[in-house]
Amino acid sequence: NPITITLGGTYSDAGATAKDDKDGDVTSKIVVTVTPSAFSSASVATYIYHYNVSDAAGNAATEVTRTVNVANSVANMAGTYTENENCSTTGANSGNSTISASSTVNDRIIITNFALNATATIYGDVSGLNITVPLQSAGTEWYYGSGTISGTTLNINFTDSIALGAFQTCSDTYIKQ
Repeated sequence: NPITITLGGTYSDAGATAKDDKDGDVTSKIVVTVTPSAFSSASVATYIYHYNVSDAAGNAATEVTRTVNVANSVANMAGTYTENENCSTTGANSGNSTISASSTVNDRIIITNFALNATATIYGDVSGLNITVPLQSAGTEWYYGSGTISGTTLNINFTDSIALGAFQTCSDTYIKQ
């Protein structure tokens, strides 16, 4: 206790057993409830399984609980990053970006202020030490690319549509602060 399940994963409750000094095995009388609601691995959440049982005389046992956390496997990547950018047209720049883990898609990160663009919030899909930024728009610009992860550093090479059909290639390094 607690148990962690990845987003979209499966969980089968192990249940509980109960014995009473007079009634013997009362496992079949255990009532299981889950809060805040029925378990779902579709989004990040914490669930508490409550196990309650009473004997034939109505004596209630002390409640036992089990915590089940649903988490994104890339949650450890969340934080503020220093972003160093080098683009073919706009040159070198640096600033800060924020990375968070998706609450609904496992192995997905959300990068706010991507490409040092205050209106650009994009996502990247992580597979092992690789990251893919599928084609997506942010404001009037389009981005796509890929990169690698090394410890707390991300290196992403991408194409940026900067204006009226013009494109530039960029190489950004994100270093976790």
